[in-house]
Amino acid sequence: MRCRPLAHGLLRSLLHNTTGESARVVRQMAGRAGVEA
Repeated sequence: MRCRPLAHGLLRSLLHNTTGESARVVRQMAGRAGVEA
């Protein structure tokens, strides 16, 4: 996932469009994939 631009774009989109507990989970996934919040 680290080298997949499409996956990075998806995670960035999720970071900007989620709230609450879901946002925390997305931030964790993004961190593991190397995507900046």
